Amino acid sequence: MLIRDGLRPHLWQLYPKRDFRLLIDPTCLNLLSTSNQSQILQFIVDLRLLSPSIHIQLLTLEKLGLQEPLFEVVSENLPSDAYMPTRLDEGDPRKELLNDSPSAIRERALCALAIHEKVDGLVTISGALLDARYALASDLINIVPLDELADFVEVCAHGHNVFWSVSHSSSLYQDVYYILAHHKCQRLVRWWGAGEKESLTEEGRQQLRSLLFNRYPFILYARDMVKFYRLQRDDSRRHGDSQFGFGLSYHLNQFYLLLWGMLDQLSLLANHSLSLGLDQKQCGINRPKFLKALEEQRPNLRKFLLMPVVHDWIGIMSDFRHAAAHEVIPMPTELVVDTEDSKKTKEEILKILEMEDPDIEIFRKSTLNAEGKAWFEEHTVSQWRDSKRERLADHMVYLKNKQGHYFRSPVVSIDHDLTMLTGIMDAFLVCMFQKHKALQSPT
Repeated sequence: MLIRDGLRPHLWQLYPKRDFRLLIDPTCLNLLSTSNQSQILQFIVDLRLLSPSIHIQLLTLEKLGLQEPLFEVVSENLPSDAYMPTRLDEGDPRKELLNDSPSAIRERALCALAIHEKVDGLVTISGALLDARYALASDLINIVPLDELADFVEVCAHGHNVFWSVSHSSSLYQDVYYILAHHKCQRLVRWWGAGEKESLTEEGRQQLRSLLFNRYPFILYARDMVKFYRLQRDDSRRHGDSQFGFGLSYHLNQFYLLLWGMLDQLSLLANHSLSLGLDQKQCGINRPKFLKALEEQRPNLRKFLLMPVVHDWIGIMSDFRHAAAHEVIPMPTELVVDTEDSKKTKEEILKILEMEDPDIEIFRKSTLNAEGKAWFEEHTVSQWRDSKRERLADHMVYLKNKQGHYFRSPVVSIDHDLTMLTGIMDAFLVCMFQKHKALQSPT
């Protein structure tokens, strides 16, 4: 039997999918013919030619003469009231989608179709949908701005170890991909090759090289894998399951541990570059002695680090890093609240299950031992309760600090956190090396 059928049908392994579906807002269709977007379409064709292929299907409501293999016309015409957002709080941007304006009706219809088709993303340039993109994630609607379509396609490829880029025509292997093809990383590496670094000690040069050639590419790869496993997990959720949490959690923790390491490594580099004279243990992005020494040499950099938006963000990164390194590892999960149904007693739920599923009674009369039956009942009741709870948000982690505890969605905010980190990197590099003529702003 194993020779004929193979081993895989007998395993419970679920592999990341290689087929992705994107719903294209009709207002974007005429923009897909531009030169930049045509490179993305060519990229999608190339991925289809792989063996095994990575298949990205583009769904549209109107064909408009676009190529048939890439675009599929969706026949469903769902009413706008088919979409109703989950629990709305005050200030929720999804409220803008609920009015009776023609644009809001059209956007609700798109959301309804995205849910009905269980697509991996809705590509749009609609201002209302873009403003609500993070809130819509609670409804498992992944809003993809048109200018991020290339990134979406690249994430699908990188998750399957295909390191191609829309902007880089050559096929690259993983070791050099981010150094050569990522828009920010390759500029930093070019600056390294052109910059004068005589003021640095040998250890300082090694710190800078490691920061640019190793840590930053590792962070970029971890970010791509978080985005990839979010696609996989969201797709699993849309089909009533909850797979790929392990991969998502692993790469998420790796990202934030590497991110905090970057902040500390920048402080070590500043110690060498500015001759602060600190012991290595005194260096750290929020260490008092480091900030005091920085004030004497680069007061503007210290002022920048103490700006509320930067200082508060560093605090959040510290909370995540501390939990990942020393406490309960942050695991993204749904945030739910109980309802009247989920509060029902075990006996009430078992009676409901007996009416909904006749096989329950057959199982309870089976020859399975009492311990096995008790486990099955508890598991079934727990699943039913969970299905009745109201979902508030997804991909949330629980963090705490001296002021208390809070919830945050690092999966949704990972690009914001990468942008903040890159801005702090730029501030350090400019302040440390601004006296060198060879330095060109790495921004």
